[in-house]
Amino acid sequence: MKKDRLLSRVVLCQIILFWLAIFHGIGIASDLQTITNSEANSFHYSKMRQVQHLLDQKVVEYDIPGAVVGVYLPGQAPWVFTAGVASLSDDRPVTRQDKFRIGSNTKTFVAMTILQLAQEGKLSLDDSLAQWLPGILPAYESVSHAITIRQMLQHTSGIASFTEDGTWGNNFLTNPYYRYAPEDLVAIANSRAPYCLPGGCFHYSNTNYVLL
Repeated sequence: MKKDRLLSRVVLCQIILFWLAIFHGIGIASDLQTITNSEANSFHYSKMRQVQHLLDQKVVEYDIPGAVVGVYLPGQAPWVFTAGVASLSDDRPVTRQDKFRIGSNTKTFVAMTILQLAQEGKLSLDDSLAQWLPGILPAYESVSHAITIRQMLQHTSGIASFTEDGTWGNNFLTNPYYRYAPEDLVAIANSRAPYCLPGGCFHYSNTNYVLL
């Protein structure tokens, strides 16, 4: 149960930071007292304080050690909010200079690259998994011709996520810096049953983007 909770915290942290940035859509400063008059005119100062308060609140609510949220808009100075600690051993506060794993933010770049390739005519979103990666998922061989790039982008392929595998989860918690080869992650997904037939459901699966 404790390990499941820790994994949930990782996912929740990513979700919270993403939606904070989307819904509030403003830049942020970890030290609000340093904002100049011109900067305050660029962004709604009171709104910025509300976002900082919300981030502080969610870090506590979801038991997240630390978080950073940044918003970068054309023609505006970047703003960054921080909350919580960067180290559980000495309670060092999170700073704007701390580095975080990019995690699922890579999906944005992968999806954009796929769409660019489709626009250039180098692939079609309706191309099948079997067409580009024949035999990559032996357990899904009977449906691989029905799994499309579009479905993998949209998480409707039915392919199981390697992150829902208990062995992977335990290893992530005990050895978080271990580096898996993409083939290893796909092999884990291949050992798990599909969620549904291709296009039959929505189920978030990290395996989709490993394959992409």
